[in-house]
Amino acid sequence: MRPVMILSVLLAGGCSEGGPGIDDMDSGVDTGIDTDGDSEVVAGACGATEQVGATEASHEKVDANYDILMGDGDVPRLDITICPQDYATMQEDLEGLLSAGGGGPGGGGPGGRFPDENPVYIPVTLSYDGQVWPQVGMRYKGNSSLFGASSGKLPFRLQIDEYEDDYPELDNQRFYGFKDLKFSSGFNDDSHQRDKLASDTFRAAGVPAARGGFVRIYVDVGVGPEYWGLYSAFEDPAGELLDSWFGDDDGNMYKPDGAGAAFNDGVDPDIFEKKSNEQEADYSDVEAFVSALQADRSDAAAWRAGLEATFDVDGFIRYLAVNNLITNWDVYGRTTHNFYLYGDPALDGRLVWVPWDLNASYRSVSGRQSAIDIDLGNIDAGWPLLEHLADDPVYLAQYRTQLNDLYTTVFDAEAQATRIADNAARIKEWAEAETSEFTNSQGGFDAATDALVTHVHSQRSAAQSYLD
Repeated sequence: MRPVMILSVLLAGGCSEGGPGIDDMDSGVDTGIDTDGDSEVVAGACGATEQVGATEASHEKVDANYDILMGDGDVPRLDITICPQDYATMQEDLEGLLSAGGGGPGGGGPGGRFPDENPVYIPVTLSYDGQVWPQVGMRYKGNSSLFGASSGKLPFRLQIDEYEDDYPELDNQRFYGFKDLKFSSGFNDDSHQRDKLASDTFRAAGVPAARGGFVRIYVDVGVGPEYWGLYSAFEDPAGELLDSWFGDDDGNMYKPDGAGAAFNDGVDPDIFEKKSNEQEADYSDVEAFVSALQADRSDAAAWRAGLEATFDVDGFIRYLAVNNLITNWDVYGRTTHNFYLYGDPALDGRLVWVPWDLNASYRSVSGRQSAIDIDLGNIDAGWPLLEHLADDPVYLAQYRTQLNDLYTTVFDAEAQATRIADNAARIKEWAEAETSEFTNSQGGFDAATDALVTHVHSQRSAAQSYLD
C-alpha cells in the first residue's frame, strides 16, 4: 500500500497529556515485544518534556558513542512514541507532498519529479535501554525510498534537539553525543544491508562516509507498539562525521542537489546548500573548484595543478574506484545528488568528496539506468568531473592504480564475503520478522544475500579484465 494509507490507524485515539503509554495499550496483535523489560517509554508522550534516566549521555559535552547503535553486537532496539494527532499531521503532510510533485531537484517522484519542500517535523519521544529523550524532532526523508515506497516502512531522521528553543531545559539534548540520526529503510533491498555494506567498504578504503549500524525500530502512534522493521542508522555527514573523520568541523560543508550539481554551470547557493557555516555567504571554495574544473585543458599539467589546488582529486579517484567496483546507479554521473563536499581545513580548504545515500549500491542496473562501468566507458556527456578525469592520462593511470590496490585489499573476495555473511547473521532474524505492513522486502533474504556475493565476484572479474 502507499505510505499515506496507514493514516487510518490514527482513528483509534486522541492526544492529551497523561494519555496512554506503551505499557497501557494492547493492540491485540502479537508483536513479539516484551513491554515489561525491553522498552521503557514515558507515559503520556504528548507534550512530555522529562528526560527519564538522563545521564551525561543526553548532553552535548560527550563525544558520540558509536557502540550504541553502530557496534558489531546484537541489533539494538529503539522505541519511538508519537502523539496520534502529530502522526496524523506527519501523514497528511506526506500525502500533500506526494500529490503535489513539485519539480524538486534530483528528479523522480510524480511525473518524474520530487517535491521542493522537505517533509514536516513532528515532536516524538525516543526511548532506549530505560532512558527517554522527549521532544525529539522526527521527519521523513529520501526521494525514491520515500515517494516510491509501497508500505509504511519509510526512511526518516531524528533531530534530537529540534525543539530546544521551545523547551530550554532540553538545550543541547543529545542521544549519546548524536545531534542528528538518519534512518535508511532498506528500500528495494531484500538483503537489508546494501546501505551499510557500501558505507563500511568506503570507510575501509579510506573514503569518508557516514558510519552506520543496524537498528530495530518500534513505534507507538496510539494503538500500541508496532515493529516498523529493520533499519540502518547513520550519523549525520554534516555533523558527527566531521568530528569523527576529519577532526574539525570549521570548513564549509555543502550538499549539492539539482542540475547545477553536475558542475556544468556556475555556483548557485540554492543548489549548493550549505550544511555548515550557514550564516556566512562565502562560497569561494566551491566557486574556485568549479572554475578550475571548467578551465581550459590545452595545458594539461596547468589544468591539473589548478584543479588539485581546490579539490582533493586523489580522494575522489579513490572514491570513484570503490564506487565502480561495488556499483551504484544513484550517484554523480547518473543523478545530481547523493554527495557532500567538505572544505577540509587540514587540506588548506580543498574540497573533499563524501558519498551519501548508498542503498542503490551492489547492483549494476536499476529499473531506470545502469551504474558506471569499471572502464568508465559509459560516462554520459554533461558530467565534466568524470569526463575530464577519464580523458586525462595521468588521472586515468591513478584510477587504474587505485582499482588494482582495492582489488587485492578492501574488495578482496574473501573479505567481502565475510563482511556480507557477518551482517546477514546479525540481521536475519529481524529482517524476516518484518510484517507486510512495514517492509520493503519481497522476501528471499538468503537468496538476496547470496546475490551480493555473486555480484562481488562478477565485479572482480570485470575489474581483472579491465586491468589486464
